[in-house]
Amino acid sequence: MKKEGWILTISIVALCLSIFSFLIWFCEYKPVTWSLLDVCFSVISAGITVFVASQVYHSFTLVKKIDEKNAQLKNDFEQECRRQIDEFKKEFRNNMISYDNNVDAVVTQLYAISVHLAQKDYKNTLKCLMNALEKANISRTHEINGIKNPSHGIISFIQYLKKVNGKIVLNPNEVERYKMILAETKNKDAIDLIPYIQSLLA
Repeated sequence: MKKEGWILTISIVALCLSIFSFLIWFCEYKPVTWSLLDVCFSVISAGITVFVASQVYHSFTLVKKIDEKNAQLKNDFEQECRRQIDEFKKEFRNNMISYDNNVDAVVTQLYAISVHLAQKDYKNTLKCLMNALEKANISRTHEINGIKNPSHGIISFIQYLKKVNGKIVLNPNEVERYKMILAETKNKDAIDLIPYIQSLLA
């Protein structure tokens, strides 16, 4: 049994005994002799018993409420910690995805320029630049403040290919893929290149 139950039981027993003794005096039960002072003591003891028992009971109730409140605060704190940890993990993951794809896009762009464009292999140059732009698009969906996306530089080299007007012939699948990549950049200069890509269809 809980402490509160014991306290309540003892209080009820003490109160009943006090009331019983008062009734014996009031009914003038002959074998038992009572004086007025005895009755006063019994009534006062009953009152004190009830008062002390109620105070102890309330103190245990208060402790119980404090424990429940502490448990609730602890639970809320742990939930907030978990939420912040999850947000930090998500932000860190997005930062790494953005960083990796930005680096990959720049490397692919440099390879297209230094190798294919230097050899005037315009078709493979366009292919590499589109691959780089696709990586830059992935990076943009996990964008980090303060890190510049390389899309503009890649688009400028595709514009250069358009200006050079090298012989590039694409199949329908390549045309659709390149158009989708350009559209996903949501950049006006990139969208303006879609007719140029369409014109390269074999």
